[in-house]
Amino acid sequence: METHKSKTKLLIGTVVGLLVVVIVLGTTTNFMGAFKTTFKDSIVKPVIYKEHPITVSNATALGSSLVSGHDQEIYRFRVAAGSDADVNIYYLSFDINTDGLVVDDGSKNSLTNGVECSDDFRDNPPMYITEYGKSTVVGVGCYDATDEIAKFNMNVSSSGGINSGTVVSTSNSKTFSVYADVFEDSDTTTSKTISTRIHEDSSSAGIDTVNNILESATHVGMIWSNYGSTSGTHGEETAEWMNGYEVNGMPLSYVTLN
Repeated sequence: METHKSKTKLLIGTVVGLLVVVIVLGTTTNFMGAFKTTFKDSIVKPVIYKEHPITVSNATALGSSLVSGHDQEIYRFRVAAGSDADVNIYYLSFDINTDGLVVDDGSKNSLTNGVECSDDFRDNPPMYITEYGKSTVVGVGCYDATDEIAKFNMNVSSSGGINSGTVVSTSNSKTFSVYADVFEDSDTTTSKTISTRIHEDSSSAGIDTVNNILESATHVGMIWSNYGSTSGTHGEETAEWMNGYEVNGMPLSYVTLN
């Protein structure tokens, strides 16, 4: 995400994959976008970007078997950064549908773990995320049983500064595991399943601060940044963040364990 000078007073763009058709008229202004490009004087100019700055995908190695108990891995996903900049993941939410499982009975043996999403659960999170194969927690979350969505803050260790969130370095990828408490209910006539995917953002929230993006929709699927520039102030209060609208790979399909 960088700021570019463009001789434009009116800019109209249509995005199809990585092809952007731009109509440019008038005088100088600034254009901020998630992709790196340069505009020149033109009436109609097609711009083709060489790659996406961020790509998300399901990790297929998880398998399909559902295991009951505390701290069970229910979902595995991958985030890849393009060659232009690091990618920072600050917030994620997941659609989670269940059948035959204890969701919210007020006990520890349930998907909510007896915790409301409004509670402060950083010290004892009911759900958490690690980088695959590692024990360090990089995201903490809760399950909203009413809306069937889990919400995760990926800014676990610090608040503010360039360390906010979880970083995927340039031209690299990371695979993450989502853990929750999974217990079967007493109904023996139903199958036991849990289906999970990253929540899809259906419209853009622009480039803004973390809080403003969180307030832009009832549920936000992803908040991410590539820092906008290599210098200056970074952090959740800086307007350099975007939601997951049209992130490459979205929408993802459900991964079901049974």
